[in-house]
Amino acid sequence: MTPLEMERYAPRDGDHVEVSFCEEGADSQESWWEGTIQREKGGFYFITFPDHGETGQTNEVVEKERLRPAYGLHPIQFDKRNFPIPPSLAADLKATEGSLPKLAKLANLIALNISSDGRNLVAIGATQALEMADALVDMHFHKVPQLAKVAKQAQALQGKMHGVQQTLSSGVIEQFRVDGSQIGMLVGVKGSNIKKVQGMPGIKKVDVRQDGMVNVYADTREAALAAREKLEIVQDRIAVQTNEIGLIIGKGGQQIRELEQISSCRITVENATKEIVVIGLRTSVEKARALLTYTIETFKEQRDQEQQIHSLSQELYQLGVPLGAQSYEQGYGYG
Repeated sequence: MTPLEMERYAPRDGDHVEVSFCEEGADSQESWWEGTIQREKGGFYFITFPDHGETGQTNEVVEKERLRPAYGLHPIQFDKRNFPIPPSLAADLKATEGSLPKLAKLANLIALNISSDGRNLVAIGATQALEMADALVDMHFHKVPQLAKVAKQAQALQGKMHGVQQTLSSGVIEQFRVDGSQIGMLVGVKGSNIKKVQGMPGIKKVDVRQDGMVNVYADTREAALAAREKLEIVQDRIAVQTNEIGLIIGKGGQQIRELEQISSCRITVENATKEIVVIGLRTSVEKARALLTYTIETFKEQRDQEQQIHSLSQELYQLGVPLGAQSYEQGYGYG
């Protein structure tokens, strides 16, 4: 107590006080003992102290200067309160049960648990703590659906992570990246390319992220590399003659669109370099090259046959052999 508080302090009969005791000696320490004022007379206070001896108490007469109010702890009364759980929140509250200890701590409760029948939140604590819990529980009930949604998402991710960790611990992983614009080409229609690779021997799983990162989980390094070879996006350039470009493109781009559809590749023409650029899975690019080669070779074969027919027609004409409906006019390529 401050000197001013000590000056104003007026102990009364029946007050619980602490009394200062100090043994004689230069290095003696002060101690305080709690007692009760029985009466005051002439500035002196008759104090009764609890004792475990035969009389059950000890008496002492002291001056006011040796007194101060008792600051000892007194027993606190605890109570229990049930907070009914709305039936629509029972499952979500059970899923977020791990947040209840934090709620109890904020309210200074001794305990906060779901009852055995799942119908109530049971809170145990002092009156003030229970009043605090009343407001916190009401807010918690409003937040529970969103908390449960987040908890379920976290649980799902943890399960997925556990599965991945198990996969990693028992095999190998091969990682590579593709351009974001090429993900659809890699995955295939309705995931067909991924399904094919996951059906390969030794392949456990293939994950394709939105940023283009591809993870191949396999039993062995050889299996993982074989899967990567099937899924990697590659580019091929095929040189063509100027008069072959129009054939490959076709009327209105119909021929090149058909080639793209059949091969599942992206096919473009670079007029400046006279090259056909093919982008797709390695096997698809090989298929596209075969289709382009077939198209070009067929065009060349047709062109040679047309030249031969034209030459023979001219020779027969000069020999006076009538051709009639078989007369032929040369016309290379496709319109």
